[in-house]
Amino acid sequence: MAAPTATISGLTTPVVLLDRVKVENNIRTMQLACDAAGVKLWPHIKTHKMVEVARRQLAAGAEGLTCAKLGEAEAMLPSGVKRIFIAHSLVDTRIAPRLAALADQLAELRVAATSPAQTEALVKVAQAAECNLKVMIAVDTGLGREGVRYATEANKIAALIKASPHLELGGFYTHEGQLYAADPGEQQAKVVEVLDRLAAVRDAVDPKQPLWPGCSVTAKLMAATGRVQVVRPGAYMFGDIALAVTSRVMPVSD
Repeated sequence: MAAPTATISGLTTPVVLLDRVKVENNIRTMQLACDAAGVKLWPHIKTHKMVEVARRQLAAGAEGLTCAKLGEAEAMLPSGVKRIFIAHSLVDTRIAPRLAALADQLAELRVAATSPAQTEALVKVAQAAECNLKVMIAVDTGLGREGVRYATEANKIAALIKASPHLELGGFYTHEGQLYAADPGEQQAKVVEVLDRLAAVRDAVDPKQPLWPGCSVTAKLMAATGRVQVVRPGAYMFGDIALAVTSRVMPVSD
């Protein structure tokens, strides 16, 4: 975010201007909702990609950060983050040195497993990097973007993880992005539907594993269910204007 002394005439375009007070209020509001529900917040930084915003999210109480790729995770290190989840399919052993260097600077590094074939590649990446990683199994709960749909696939992934000395199963995650298009009156029921699908796959593998949904428009509803341990919203720091672009008409927050 630009320094308070900067003037608009002195900025070069294109440039994004953020209202610091509003951004901090959005960050605080989500954190308070998570704290009240006893749920951890790992905000997705792919929307803002700004170290300063990430630093403020962590200062407000976020336990970790979610990143879309290895490069984003590396770029967030100056924020002081100690826990990162890379929600991306890592398959190329050439990234091993970078992954190892990143892991050395963190207390916890989580990565994604989206299919048995990708997990086989991930095993090789972790072996080449010689670092320990917690693996989150992706579950497709309706969006159709990534992840497994059935317990048979999830169990194959879990077996590959268990057989690797460098990998440990860390939970199950989903991105319920299809709920951006849901009518406000339907969202509660849709949240339950998503969690039922996510939990069904989890329960068939290991009922003790945590559930990590991720969507700004449903994050507070998810946190309030008592069924999830972590939420991973991203666009919430921009507030209602961001959600209005991606979802149906919605009331403006206070």
